[in-house]
Amino acid sequence: MKQQSGFAILFLISTFLFACSREKPEPCLPYDFSKPVETLKLPGRLKEISGITFWNTNKLACVQDEKGIVFFYDIRKDKLKNELSFGEDKDYEGVANVHDTLYVLSSNGDIFEIDQPGTTEQNTINYNTFLNKRNNCEGLCYDEIHQRLLIACKGRPAKGTAARSVKAIYSFSLLNKTLDSVPVYEVDPGSVRNWLVEDEKKNSSWFNVFSSGVADEKDFLFEPSELAIHPISKDIYLLSSVGKILLVISTEGTVKCVLKLDPHLYKQPEGIAFAPDGDLYISDEGKEGKANILHFQYQH
Repeated sequence: MKQQSGFAILFLISTFLFACSREKPEPCLPYDFSKPVETLKLPGRLKEISGITFWNTNKLACVQDEKGIVFFYDIRKDKLKNELSFGEDKDYEGVANVHDTLYVLSSNGDIFEIDQPGTTEQNTINYNTFLNKRNNCEGLCYDEIHQRLLIACKGRPAKGTAARSVKAIYSFSLLNKTLDSVPVYEVDPGSVRNWLVEDEKKNSSWFNVFSSGVADEKDFLFEPSELAIHPISKDIYLLSSVGKILLVISTEGTVKCVLKLDPHLYKQPEGIAFAPDGDLYISDEGKEGKANILHFQYQH
């Protein structure tokens, strides 16, 4: 019995050493998501930050839940610079800059166009879409190539437009200011889960030697909270605060990469934006402390 126990211990030790000696898999994305180059601590006014977009080289335009205000944050000086009101208090989730015209998305699908923001000529136009609160619209970004806005729904697609099981991304034309009735992209959460499971099998660590390998189902939930288009590759990055997942799809809608984000580093990631040089910024709501923005350098 003692000899068998000794063999078992030696087996576990050798398995552990083998697992630890394995080379880390090559990342499928040009960022080290475990090591931000800087962390910007945000003031209390932005504790519930829900969307970000670049206003200029140094400033991010930000929105937060329930306030009809756009906040301008200087990422170089790490300071809130100014703010502007544009509408009534609602559940605002996303913001996009289209050549100095700002568009803000409400969770019920309404889009607010802010012309000449911050000037005496500022004007806000409200576009009502066929989406509603049940669709839970959370992601908004500018697709310059196609002159449209992309809207990601955290909830179910609009009735009759797509299968209930998928997460739909709709397009809002900036030419005729209408929302296309058919989703431009559809993401199957089941496929996202399968990718993560297979990735875990391929890259299992020493932890799996001593664990049952059974994960909590909520760790695989994918409900997009924001999206952004990479300025160089043109890939679409979808961020899910639920499940702490980052999904990347091509312009054709093909899944290119799925990553699990460290929940200790990403408390409640809600916003994502790219600088023109490819650097990535992810905003994190302040759950028990201050909200922050994580800056990741583009690794060419």
